[in-house]
Parts: sequence; structure tokens; C-alpha cells
Amino acid sequence: MPATASMRSAARANATVIVQRVVAALNGSTGILSNQTNGGTANVTVSSSALYANAISIQATGGASLLTDSGNQVTGNASNGSFTGIANLQ
Repeated sequence: MPATASMRSAARANATVIVQRVVAALNGSTGILSNQTNGGTANVTVSSSALYANAISIQATGGASLLTDSGNQVTGNASNGSFTGIANLQ
């Protein structure tokens, strides 16, 4: 079964999510979404995951953070989207 990680930050709420070893595939919309259009902060880090055959593989909206550790496979999507930066792993 395809897995979808999606985060939407409610008004003035903060959310931090780590998506690790997930397959987001065959979604008619966005595979992984980081959205802070309603205020607050939204931070998503994607690690060792596969995103394929989605309408949009990854998307950050409203100034949200969507980071990668560079160990992800993003391919075969109508639009691959883009990460907002690279995670500093310690």
C-alpha cells in the first residue's frame, strides 16, 4: 500500500515531522506536502524515502521547510517538485 506523508499546520500551530523510509507513490496530488499557509511553522525532513508516480512528489507552501538528507529517490512524477534545503544530520 502506498504511504503518503502530509503535514498541514493549523493556524498559529507549529509542526515538525521526520519522514523516514517511506514510499509515497501513485498519489493524484502531492506525495509529501509541508504547508504553513495558515500561520505557525511547518518543518518536514525526508530521509531514505522513495517518491514516484505522484502528480507532485514534494511541495512546500507558505514558506514551509521541506528538507532532504540527499538519500531519497524522486522519480517518475508528473512534477518532481523541489526540497527547500538539505538537512544537517548530526
